[in-house]
Amino acid sequence: MTAKQSYYRKWMLITLSGELNFYFCIQLHYIDISTWFAIVPITFSSLGILITGGVILTWVFYSDTPLIRATGRELAYVQLAGCLVCYSCAFILIARPSIFTCSLQRILIGLGFAMMYASLLTKTNRIARIFDAAKRTTKRPVYISPRSQLAISGSLIALQLSLSAIWFGFDSPDTRIDEIRPGYLVLRCAMKDKSFLISLAYNMILIIVCTAYAVKTRQIPENFNESKFIGFTMYTTCIIWLAFLPMYYATISNHQVSIPLNINVTIHMLTFDISKEISKITKVSFFKYPFVFENLFSSIIASFHSGYNQLKNCYKLSELNCPTNMHIHLYR
Repeated sequence: MTAKQSYYRKWMLITLSGELNFYFCIQLHYIDISTWFAIVPITFSSLGILITGGVILTWVFYSDTPLIRATGRELAYVQLAGCLVCYSCAFILIARPSIFTCSLQRILIGLGFAMMYASLLTKTNRIARIFDAAKRTTKRPVYISPRSQLAISGSLIALQLSLSAIWFGFDSPDTRIDEIRPGYLVLRCAMKDKSFLISLAYNMILIIVCTAYAVKTRQIPENFNESKFIGFTMYTTCIIWLAFLPMYYATISNHQVSIPLNINVTIHMLTFDISKEISKITKVSFFKYPFVFENLFSSIIASFHSGYNQLKNCYKLSELNCPTNMHIHLYR
């Protein structure tokens, strides 16, 4: 279930005649990309990348339609780019640990979440300020233009990068070798599990604040129904993360038990990866798919409603000798 790499450990024996050095060849274990522990996350991530790419193409193709323009195209692209970054993290989490891959783990995981939820927080804040200002005055609120929105979300994302840089300064990325049991060595990133969760604290704050704004804007006019999708996204995200944290903490100490690597080392990393996948799927499903469906099938839906209304009017006017072949003419 794991890949192996030769590792030589030096053993020194002190005798009366001097020091004797022995070298033992021991196998280093890490996740094998050909096992189902790697195949399942990679499959979900690849599917997510394809679906997100399809959503991006839909956004580009219909970028000038009123529906897409009303959703804020600029922030939507930032959110979708964040989804792509998070999906790509699955490949990095499963790759063989090295200084390069460990560095990417620290940067991209927090960056992807920051891109998604910083832009979503900026959007919900804009909605709340617009409708709060409308209750008091007719003056347009400040900082609601697309450039201002990108600047605000960019500042929030830059703060996440700054926190990652500080983490690099206090704890430089490296690999370590854990001895799970005598003679069984595991190659891992030299990163404390608690430090890893602390690095996500900023993203958790973004999620909490964004959820608060989603609750605040839940009663805005019905025709501005984007807030409804934002609310569904944030409520589900909170449930997923509340379920993820206890599971992650519960599996941190599994390395103390003498059981195979495929259970005691990878399970909490896979728990994190799977929770990320569900969170991203939820965000794209609740927040993006309705607009994709509306753009792709709006003409079909419009023609159906038009034909239905004409048939209904024809039925009401049947006493006035309405042609019986009206329904045939409508769909020619």
